[in-house]
Amino acid sequence: MTPFSFTANPELVFGPGMIRHLPDRIRTVGQTALVILGSRTLERSPCWKQIVESFETAGLTLHLAQIFSEPCPRAIDTIVRENRDRCINV
Repeated sequence: MTPFSFTANPELVFGPGMIRHLPDRIRTVGQTALVILGSRTLERSPCWKQIVESFETAGLTLHLAQIFSEPCPRAIDTIVRENRDRCINV
């Protein structure tokens, strides 16, 4: 067998009202987050306004990027290049 390393997401949280806990969870990792949006569905939802306001209230920095189609390496590379100097840690 070829040696490999695998890291899973440590935790997934689901349920009504869980968005209000997002800033506290983010803060355990860092202060500056990059959110990659797809279509504008999230931006149009009441949840998005709550997310943005909770980040502002908590003093967290939120950077946005959008990909309107299936992500490809070129799109990801562009987002990385555009955000490289922003000290993103979440």
